[in-house]
Amino acid sequence: MSPIQSADIDTTKKYNSVKFWLTFLIMILIAYWLIVSIGFNKLVNGLEKSWPFGLLAVFFIYSIVMLIRVVRWKLLLQTLDVNHKYSLLTKVSLIAWAQNGILPARLGELSRLIILKEHGTAYSHSTSSIIMEKFFDLLGLMTVLAITALVFILTATQFLGIEKYRFSIIIFMVLVLVGFVMIGLLFKFPIFFENLLSKLPILNKGVPLLRGVVHSVSVIIRDKKLFSFIFLLSALQWFIESTTIVIIAITLGAPSNFTVITFAAIIGYSTYILPFTPGSFGPFEFFVAQILLLFLPITDSLALNIPTITHILVVFYLAIASVIATFLLKFELKIEN
Repeated sequence: MSPIQSADIDTTKKYNSVKFWLTFLIMILIAYWLIVSIGFNKLVNGLEKSWPFGLLAVFFIYSIVMLIRVVRWKLLLQTLDVNHKYSLLTKVSLIAWAQNGILPARLGELSRLIILKEHGTAYSHSTSSIIMEKFFDLLGLMTVLAITALVFILTATQFLGIEKYRFSIIIFMVLVLVGFVMIGLLFKFPIFFENLLSKLPILNKGVPLLRGVVHSVSVIIRDKKLFSFIFLLSALQWFIESTTIVIIAITLGAPSNFTVITFAAIIGYSTYILPFTPGSFGPFEFFVAQILLLFLPITDSLALNIPTITHILVVFYLAIASVIATFLLKFELKIEN
């Protein structure tokens, strides 16, 4: 067993805090700004254009993405000697992901801790697995970004304004390469890194969460097949998820540049792995729109409409799925009692 102890948590504190309501207000203001910037009629027209093909694409693609995320989460939990059924983790993931898509401050992650606690998993175990999940999310994003950036450089003449950004993209790829070198060193010298992390002063003070992360890291870096499999799942997840924006963009009339739209999508998805955001709507739409405007001949309203429509359809899918998941969880609990 890993050296992790259960910790207490106040499940209502976040919802009653000033931070929560401030971020909720910011989210409302951002949503209002998006509607005004796009134009309400254009937003409605975009939703009509994406019906029903765009919605069906979202349902199909995100079902696959959810399956990948659940498999990965189960593997990460197993490194902490925690074993739950796929059915439970799927329901928990759907509920949490829906809350992350609607509520500010990534509060869906709190739901994962609470529900798994009700099924016998310590908060520190769940939190450690989520931290490792964010690490692999970042690694997967870096991989897809590196691939799309390389395609940018090799096919520069196909994209508007790419020449003046070529140097920045090369610098970015060098930074990504450095990141992969660090991962390679982690593979080569796992015992050294494990001992190094274990000697951190903050860990010696008995912080259970960080000890759990160290334990999970030590298990994963010793099992290269496990690491490789989780890494491939993470990269595949982001690549598949980015195809949603590609489909919506083409449906709404944007140029069919798969590389540019995928690159924009991954930049936008990078905001999803942040531990705290000013609102569920806003950062994702802004960054996607800026990349699309840099490299595609489209209007400002269309550039914002593409990620906004995508986000709305995803939230719609998650809302339906989370309602079903919540009902099933309560039904199963009633049967058990």
